[in-house]
Amino acid sequence: MPDETENPEEISASLTRMAGVLLTEETLDAILDLISSLARSTIGGADAVSVTLARDAEIITAAYSDDAVIELDQVQYQTHSGPCVAAMDEGVVIESRKLAEETRWPEFRVVAARNKMAAVRSVPLVVQDRPIGALNLYSQQQRGFDESHDVAALFARQASIILANAEAYTSSERLNEQLREALQSREMIGQAKGILMEREGCSPDEAFDILRRASQNSNKKLRDIATEVVESAAQESR
Repeated sequence: MPDETENPEEISASLTRMAGVLLTEETLDAILDLISSLARSTIGGADAVSVTLARDAEIITAAYSDDAVIELDQVQYQTHSGPCVAAMDEGVVIESRKLAEETRWPEFRVVAARNKMAAVRSVPLVVQDRPIGALNLYSQQQRGFDESHDVAALFARQASIILANAEAYTSSERLNEQLREALQSREMIGQAKGILMEREGCSPDEAFDILRRASQNSNKKLRDIATEVVESAAQESR
């Protein structure tokens, strides 16, 4: 669980790191992963983070820090009810500090309880004055984000800038293709992270950083690096 006390230097370093990322066709999925990873490690109270995007009337989880958020996000998309959907529809921050007492989203509340999440905050991602997604923060503690409002807003603002650059960089059709590719590669990247965590004795964030650096240094896509790690582990186990 991230430290509940936010470190101003760590926040500044994380935002600077996000701002310095260069968008290319090969790195959009890595950038979205970086956003969720840095948000989880930097924002006080955030035990899990996801990035929701709406493209061509379809709502998807484009990046996430923990497997648990997949079910949390999916029930919202299926019922079109929940904090991330409301944040996109209304263009405002939506939160619940005590999900156990929440009455707005009954289906989501049940799934949140099953995944031991007690609070949620969804911050809209806005490009050209229109919400196109949400940065979702989940906490295992009630009132988990009392001190994190400004930091979450800063992260969402930086993520919105990155996505705005993405829209300017490429056509909507190409961006949709990139997002689909990012979703298809998620399982492989997750497997590679697990292998590296066991092999190197490192955290999920450190494992992702290993993959990302290897991708940058070799000029290969992140999912290709992940595939190489998984295939290499499979050969070693034979």
